[in-house]
Parts: sequence; structure tokens; C-alpha cells
Amino acid sequence: QCEGYMKMNEKQQEKLPVKKLLQGSVLILISNLIYIGNNYLVAWTGLKAPEIALVRGGLQVLVFGFVVWRKKETSGDENKHSGLKSNRLLLYTLVGLFGFTVSTASFAVLAAIPLMTIGDLIVISFTSPVFSVFLDRLVLKRALTFLSIGLCFFIVLGDVLVVQPSFIFGEEDSINNTTNNSIKTLEGERNLDKHGRLYYLGVVLCLYTAAAGAVANVVSAQCIKMDVSTSHLMLVSGFSSLLLSLISTLFLSNRLITAPQSLSLQAAILLPVSAVITMIAYWTITLAVSVTRHPTL
Repeated sequence: QCEGYMKMNEKQQEKLPVKKLLQGSVLILISNLIYIGNNYLVAWTGLKAPEIALVRGGLQVLVFGFVVWRKKETSGDENKHSGLKSNRLLLYTLVGLFGFTVSTASFAVLAAIPLMTIGDLIVISFTSPVFSVFLDRLVLKRALTFLSIGLCFFIVLGDVLVVQPSFIFGEEDSINNTTNNSIKTLEGERNLDKHGRLYYLGVVLCLYTAAAGAVANVVSAQCIKMDVSTSHLMLVSGFSSLLLSLISTLFLSNRLITAPQSLSLQAAILLPVSAVITMIAYWTITLAVSVTRHPTL
């Protein structure tokens, strides 16, 4: 009887109400538009990943630290997660993993911006649903469908067409080798523009962003099932971003710490703007997962 009840409960969870699906879709659309706009903003201002991570992390800690404190004051729900030691250990591990994946994913995509065109960066880093679908199956035990597998195939195919790896497509400037040397030179310059020396490092960073984002979504869905609020998740990811920014300063440029006066006026003005909008983007994704309980949105 207990097994039958669990199966019925799983089926009910699978049937997502249209209202929640629309709410989740709108939240994801907002976050995607913010990410796209922020990538162009960062490319234009020349801001660095450690600088944005430092400001956004500090802002998240302040905002969501206050929200968590207010909720504790009003509800007095301090022992909400006091259960078995093994359950608490699992919960803390999942929350820590969420903070790590969110902070490193956002850091990686920001670090990739100087290495490749924004169009390629957006397409590759938005392959997160491919990883989410299979992680959702492994971790949350949701069944794969022909539609989800088919969509994943087309996403991967689209990425291959965008990146155009030389081992599949060959070298662009090998065509018309003996004729039109001037056109060949121009093509070579465009190819260098698109596939610079560090282009494939940017591809790896974007793929990591997609994979880590998928892990974060699946983990957040599991945390929400264990009654962890979105505010707690945002607070933890804020601390993780702060820590990652400070550690990365040891080997990457962070003008906010080393030479704040060297920031241009436009960079100084738009740095907090970038921090605020990306914080909103992460929050909307976390809310979308909370509303739908589906990490594959």
C-alpha cells in the first residue's frame, strides 16, 4: 500500500499544472534575457569575472542574509531541519554543492567572454537542459521521454554547427587554395577572430557552465523538497561567490582589490548594475525550480 501511495504521489508530481508551468517558463525567460544582456554589458565594459563575483556575492549575502534573518524573527522556525544526523549531513552537502556549482558556473561564463564571440558563448552555455534531462533521470528518477531526448539531440547538433570543430569541418581557409589569395587571407582573419587561440578554452568554460548549471538546478530541486527556502540557497551561493572571488584574486586580475582607481567610469558605474541583474537572474531560476519542482525548464 505504501509503495502504491508513493507511485500515485510521483504521478501527481509529474502532472505539472499549466499555471505553474507558465510561471516557471516566464521566470526562466526573464533570467535568460538578463544573462544575454549582461554578457554584452561585461564585454563592452571590460569587467572581469572576479570583480563581478565579488560585488554580486557581497550583495547577495546582504540582501538574502537580511531576508533569512527576518523570516527567522517572524516565524521562530530555527529547528526546522533538526533531524537525524545523516539527514542533516546530506542536506548541508547538497546546499554546499548548490553554492559551489552556481558560483563556479557564473564565474566560468564570465571568464569565457573575452575568449569568444558572445553569440557562440550564449548558444553553448545554454545547453544546460541537455545535462539536466539526464541528471534529472539519475537523481530524481524522472522518466526520459522521446521528446526530451530528441530536443537534447537538436541542442547538441546546433552547438556543433555553431562551434564547427576543425576535426569535423576541416580548416576554412583550405578552400580555393590556389585562387583568390586576398579572399583566403580575409577568411583566415575572420576564422582567427572567431576561433582564436583560446577559443576552445572558452568552449570548455561554457560547457562547464552548462553542466554546473544543470547540477545546481537538480540539487536545488532536491533541496526544495527537503524544505530549504530559495532565500537560504541564494545566501549560500552568495557566500560561495565571495569566497571564489577572493581565492581567484591570487592568480587573476581583480581591480576592485588591487587598483580600484584603474576602473574606467563606465565600468565603475555598470559593475553594480551587472551584479544586481545577475543576482535577479539567479533568483528567478531558483524560483522557477521552486514553483515547478522541475530542473529541466
